[in-house]
This record gives sequence, structure tokens and C-alpha cells, in this order.
Amino acid sequence: MIISNLAVLLAERGLKITKVSRDTKISRTTLTALCSGGEKVKGVQFDTLNTLCSYLNVQPDAILKHYPIDFTNIVIGEIVFSDCHDLMIAQTEICVYYKKGIRDIENYFVLNATIDCFHEFFYAASGEEEERYDVSISLSLCENGEFLPSAPLYVKNELREKIIGELKANKDIERTAGNDFSISYSLEDVLGR
Repeated sequence: MIISNLAVLLAERGLKITKVSRDTKISRTTLTALCSGGEKVKGVQFDTLNTLCSYLNVQPDAILKHYPIDFTNIVIGEIVFSDCHDLMIAQTEICVYYKKGIRDIENYFVLNATIDCFHEFFYAASGEEEERYDVSISLSLCENGEFLPSAPLYVKNELREKIIGELKANKDIERTAGNDFSISYSLEDVLGR
């Protein structure tokens, strides 16, 4: 997996995308895509990389990071919430499939997930009462995946984003919380911060 580290480099230097775009003539769209990293970045042109290296005074490996693992699939087990007034709780397993190289067979590790769905009412700016669901996830390593605690932060962030994407698309959570809910997570035990 190759991930862009540009957001970290800009933050360390106190630089904003707008300033970098103005100074380098690289489009804001390109810089935003590189800063968001992950699978959104399908490639980067050498002249863009060269310009960023010169501007930031770094080598290409400071901007692009490689870790020999690809997360190939994330499967979330059935989620059934038990109702406790305004708080609904569920436990499930998340199976993460990955490969550690081109010739490697697909491996997996399992995360235990505790999902809390908190239902609350609030008053919108219009004065109307509205309801909102906040979903909180806690994960712990169940089996395999011994490499995960020592994996670089950008690999953990990539996995975190993939898991959140799968949870947001999960029909069991959508049935409970509707299609407009926020997700916060407590993955420090497994994924660190």
C-alpha cells in the first residue's frame, strides 16, 4: 500500500493547501487529494512530486510512504442492537482480509467490536426538535493480526477509514440509526493514534 504523507508534512510546517497551491501552481484539487491520502489517490505525476519535494525540501519517500500490505476486504458480522432506553449496544466481529505482498496468499485478522448507538433529541437553529444518532465503536484484537499494533500510523489510519466506511454503509446500523448518523471511534487499543 502506498499512502500520501503530504498532510502531515504540511501540518508540521504550518502550511495550508491554499498557500502551497498559490506558491507552487499545483491545483488545490490535486493537493487536497494528496492530503486526504488513502485510496482516493490513484497516482501522482513526477512533475507534481518534484515540485512538492523542492518546495518542502524533502525526498519523495517523505511524501509517499510504502508499507507492504493491502487490505483487500472488510466483512462486518451481524449487528443486533439490544435496547436500553436511549442507548443501544451491539457486539460483533469485523474480519479484515489482507495481503502482505504480491505473491502472498490472503490472510485475515478479527477485531471484536462493541457498538454503542446513542439516540438524542436536540433543537435545530429553526427551533424545531430533531433527533440524532451518534454511533461509537470500540475495537479489540481477537485473533491473528499480530503485526497491527506495530504497523505505521498511516497504515492504521487507512484501516480506520476503511472500517468506518464499511460501518457507515452497514444496513444493520442504518436500520437502527437511520441514514444520517455520526461515527466516533475508540480504536486506540488496536490501532493507536
